[in-house]
Amino acid sequence: MHRCFQILDTYMLILRCLQEDPDGLASLAVMARTCRALSEPALDVLWEKLGSFADLVRCFPRETWDGQSYYWSGHAIVVDRIRPLIPSDWSRFSYHAPRVKYLTLKMGRNDWVDPKTYEALLKYRLSFFLFPRLCRLEVWDFEADYWQHLQPFLGPSLEEFSLICRKLIPTPSAQSMTSLLANTAHHAPNLTSLTIEHAGHYQTASIPCVLGGLRSLRRLHLDVPMATQPSADFVNWLMRIPFLSSLRLQVAPLTIDLSQGETASDVQMHAIAPGCKTLEVLKLTAASIPTVTTVFALLSPLPYLRELSIGVDVAVCIHDLKQIRRLIGAIVHQCSPEHLERLKVVYPTRSAAFVVGIEEIASLLVFRNLRHFILYPGVPVDLNDTELKRLVDAWPHLRTLRLGSPDTLKLTDHRRRLTVNTLETLVTRCPRLQDLEICLDVESITA
Repeated sequence: MHRCFQILDTYMLILRCLQEDPDGLASLAVMARTCRALSEPALDVLWEKLGSFADLVRCFPRETWDGQSYYWSGHAIVVDRIRPLIPSDWSRFSYHAPRVKYLTLKMGRNDWVDPKTYEALLKYRLSFFLFPRLCRLEVWDFEADYWQHLQPFLGPSLEEFSLICRKLIPTPSAQSMTSLLANTAHHAPNLTSLTIEHAGHYQTASIPCVLGGLRSLRRLHLDVPMATQPSADFVNWLMRIPFLSSLRLQVAPLTIDLSQGETASDVQMHAIAPGCKTLEVLKLTAASIPTVTTVFALLSPLPYLRELSIGVDVAVCIHDLKQIRRLIGAIVHQCSPEHLERLKVVYPTRSAAFVVGIEEIASLLVFRNLRHFILYPGVPVDLNDTELKRLVDAWPHLRTLRLGSPDTLKLTDHRRRLTVNTLETLVTRCPRLQDLEICLDVESITA
């Protein structure tokens, strides 16, 4: 054996390089079969990230499961069903399962396991948790009828859980969603990251009770269903998560539920909590600008917010600039001028009888440390050379500057006022600029 393999740190570095290589899994398998001294570390790395649960099901004796292999956009394993298991059948599974730290479960054509297999594993498992060291679990396109079978995959070691349903599957009921979240909070109390995307209907009023025990959450991404009205308790719970640093909410048109006699000012006062003081990344998406502004205004001041992304996911008709000005005013009021580094505002419109000018953007000049500024208002952004110079003088650390999309030029015949001289201003005053998207007057270039 070469001496470099006798140094564990060096050997692990080699294994990690093979793990990142798309064709490195075969090499890891070879390393694991080379000798006893090299086997255990190689197996740990080989099984650490498991993108197909079918690979682990195949560790059961061949006579215990029925399936087939075929090629469809890559190699795929289909496990149709599994027969009743006895303790000796679990030997290879139990040998490799503790090595798995990152697992992806999918219900699709590639690497697919029949749901009845999950039922069998749940029924005949030897221990309560199938993966005692699992840190991250991603579940894609699982039908709600089979969410109950996810329980053996949840455990105290789980830190990141994602449930993403992007395909046309039956919409789960609010009861199913609440039950899944309750099981997750009970069996995985140490979660630091929770993502729920397109997972159907649930009542936000129940979320504080169901997830209230998850005190270690740092990243929370939630899609609030259209049939639901977020309550004041839900907003207050968000603000009381002590270590929350990243929050993404995608909400439909909503009204804050004040059925318990609270006023809007009461909600704002109750929302002031330690969670806001630790929030560093915030992403809000809704179906209208007033909705985004309302939700954002409910949040208490965000003194350490570094990244803010605001979007409207459907085209809306804006009749004047008041909505845009209110939104920008809320951003200036809530965020710290010293800490905000990335600001992205994107919203489409159906029609445009106006343009966004320096009057709407000027209040953002207080953010002196801004490094990335993206503004896609769905209407033309109209600035001249002097006004753009005012922006870059206020933001000398800019690395990304995108002002309006070229598609918005079709909405109006208004002539562009930025000339080629703007490029010289950007080069001299923003030396770190790497990403630029602005609309110039073509005639100024040819002149």
